[in-house]
Amino acid sequence: MKRQIVYLMSKPAHLPYLVVSLESLRKHWDGKIKVYAWAESYDLVKRIAEDERLGIKASLFDPCHKGRNAQFECKQRVMQWTDCDAGLYLDADTMIWSSLDLLFERAERFGFAATQYCDRYTDWLIIRNRIKRLRTFPEIDNELIEKLLTNRWPTVNGGVFACKPSSPVLPLWHKWTKAAREIYIADEVVLHTMMVKFGLSMEMTVVMEQGKYNCSTMTYLHPQGLRDDHVHVWHFHGDKCVKINDKRPHEGHWSPKGIGLWWPAFCSAVNRNVGGMQEWWKDVDNKHLMNLYDRVTI
Repeated sequence: MKRQIVYLMSKPAHLPYLVVSLESLRKHWDGKIKVYAWAESYDLVKRIAEDERLGIKASLFDPCHKGRNAQFECKQRVMQWTDCDAGLYLDADTMIWSSLDLLFERAERFGFAATQYCDRYTDWLIIRNRIKRLRTFPEIDNELIEKLLTNRWPTVNGGVFACKPSSPVLPLWHKWTKAAREIYIADEVVLHTMMVKFGLSMEMTVVMEQGKYNCSTMTYLHPQGLRDDHVHVWHFHGDKCVKINDKRPHEGHWSPKGIGLWWPAFCSAVNRNVGGMQEWWKDVDNKHLMNLYDRVTI
């Protein structure tokens, strides 16, 4: 089957994260990679695509809307339109540590393969409270919400998933994410309802594997007993791969493990001018990255 890995970039600030993720991915994947980009990022993504070491294709994407959580509503559309039999979506704030073949295999078998976030379940209070907020949206099936709250399901994350473009999960996920767009990370919260809706019909599965395909770099979230060399995908919580904890400066970085993994890879990419980074990385308005750069020498 024809497989492809997909990224979606909105504003330019996270493009340094993209380059680091792409370079890590290329160590474990020699297939097609497409990066969809909004107009404000497209020229730089094209510049990144000129680097043959990364081997990506850039594609201009017109977002659904430009308001809050806009990118969270676009990923489902992107995966419906991507030209492959099975596509794998990755957030830019990731590093790939091992093969992703299992995600493709599950998507080809079931149609949609979500990934468990670390080793967390829906009885985690943070997730329960987010799911409860879905009750306020009449468009979303309340019966599914109550099943999520009365049973223990794996916690899923919308930053790493694989699917067929024809999966029935995608249009409904998009519709309900749009309905709930006002809440925090609406796509991720709504994705939990998709487990209940499509799991029993075997049109969706969740790749658990102790969270190794979607593993946080935050120490308190890291699955107990999971060795670093068994992780397949590290997930950095957006800017926390570079963010300094200015509220508690004695604690240093928000994610010491994250910075320990990401910063050396970033410095190496800049020094080798991967994706033409030397030309543009300081100009993408990533205040957290610049704050770190001002304190550390590449």
